[in-house]
Formats: sequence, structure tokens, C-alpha cells
Amino acid sequence: MARTPPVIALVDDNPAHLELLHDILSDAGYRTLPLRSGGPYTEARLSAGPLDLLIVDLRLESRDGGLGLVERLRRLEARRRLPVLICSADHALVREQAERLRHLGCAVLEKPFDLDDLLATVATLLGHRVDAAPGHGRPGQR
Repeated sequence: MARTPPVIALVDDNPAHLELLHDILSDAGYRTLPLRSGGPYTEARLSAGPLDLLIVDLRLESRDGGLGLVERLRRLEARRRLPVLICSADHALVREQAERLRHLGCAVLEKPFDLDDLLATVATLLGHRVDAAPGHGRPGQR
């Protein structure tokens, strides 16, 4: 029996970035659930059904809207251990919120990122063994 591909939720208010993530991850064999905001509809979609990983931008409707979304999801028993990857171009905000991100158990990949780094980090967060390509650091360590 074939294994079902992991489901990765993508939350980003930038349609171009959302489409890029969807295309990259779909081509790599993952199923994606692209969502354009951190609002109530998104929270409802993320709260129900199978989900193996969440990739979310820090900035959504507010400066740290993505982080607020992760905090609300962490209150749900079914999402407490969900791997979360924060992708953000706001490097200052990532540094400012570093302790909060650690407390929530979030990995971070700053934009712009190398596609190989994205795929390696996703595989690592999903629990797959990853052989780092030459010239790449450990996945998820940014």
C-alpha cells in the first residue's frame, strides 16, 4: 500500500510567494494547503483534518500575525506538536521574537532562501533523514 504524501499547510499573504511554495513542494511530492491569511477561515482549516507541517510567514494581517496564529494553534491538543516553519523576510522581527519562536518550537528559514535549504528543512521537520548537499549547513539552523 502506498503511503499518503505529507500535508503541508502554507500561510502567506503574498500570493506570489504562496504560489511559489505550493509549486516547489508539490513538485517534491507533498500535498499542500495554501491559505492567504491568518484569519478565522485559516484557523478553522488548520484546526481540522490531517496536517503534518505548517509553513507560515511572520507578517500576515499584522506585524507578527503569523506568530499569533501559531500561538492559537498551540492551544489545541491536536496541534501542540505540529512542526512549524516560519519563513520571513523581516530579519529584525525574527531576531526580536527569537525567544518566543523557540518557546513555540518553531524552526526559522529567512527569505530569500535557497530552494535546497527549504526542501531539506521540510524533510527534517517531517522526520526524514536528509543528506546535506555540499556547501549547505544543517537544515533549519539559521
